[in-house]
Amino acid sequence: MKKVVLFVLFFTLLSLPNFALADKYIRDNLTGGDCISIGTWNISSKTCTLKTDINETIQINNDNLTLDGNGHSVMASYSVAGIYLYRRMGVTIKNLRIRNSGMGIHVRESNNNIITGNNVDSIIVYGLLLYPYSNNNTVTKNTFSYNRYGVYIIDHSNDNKIYNNNFIGNTKAQIYIAYQSTGSITYLDPPVGGNYWDNFDTPNKGCNDINNDGFCDTSYIFNIGRDNYPFTKPDSWPEPPTPECCSNVLFLPGLEASRLYKQGMLGEDRLWEPNINSDVVDL
Repeated sequence: MKKVVLFVLFFTLLSLPNFALADKYIRDNLTGGDCISIGTWNISSKTCTLKTDINETIQINNDNLTLDGNGHSVMASYSVAGIYLYRRMGVTIKNLRIRNSGMGIHVRESNNNIITGNNVDSIIVYGLLLYPYSNNNTVTKNTFSYNRYGVYIIDHSNDNKIYNNNFIGNTKAQIYIAYQSTGSITYLDPPVGGNYWDNFDTPNKGCNDINNDGFCDTSYIFNIGRDNYPFTKPDSWPEPPTPECCSNVLFLPGLEASRLYKQGMLGEDRLWEPNINSDVVDL
């Protein structure tokens, strides 16, 4: 009986219509659509930042928007997704906890989006579903835990990047990529590496780390793919270095006290305010 119910649910989720799926819509307008009722809308950065937990589906209705969960939860019904993208590109979904829904995030016919920094757990079927024709999406720094499938990629969804994620306790498969979906990768060369898989993190599970570099010495294999640099511990990927950029001196133009000097051959050389071209380089 349980298998019959799950089959019906799988079919229902995969055959959902392309419209009217959501309760809250994030749009590129003065209020961010429904963002104003559930969060704060920054019109210049096109970012909706949640300020409360949501018990409904959120749909992104325009390209190049950001939904920042700000640590809040989204919990939809058992027959729909927590977050839904349909024919979208340039969207970022981050900092959410999505749980106890039919699906966590459904990316449908959507390309070049970013899914990052989310916790997706206790989902009945798919933590993240890329279906159909969803290409070149980046999935990084998420945790998919205790779902039936962590990530599920099918029906010509190609060239997606899934790395630096935690896969923990997903019962049917940590990740599944169908044969007709090609080109997706689950690792980059070190130090970026691949993902953490809790069913492949100790020697008795097949993971040895003889040189103590934080990677298993053998690849993690799933249905049609492999992670050549699986991590031995969760969340152990390196943070990107802070780029060298700018002076840490605060300048207040117009105030005499804000002038900056260096010692030159003929005495003090004023750098700020600049009086010769080389001052800009020195700064």
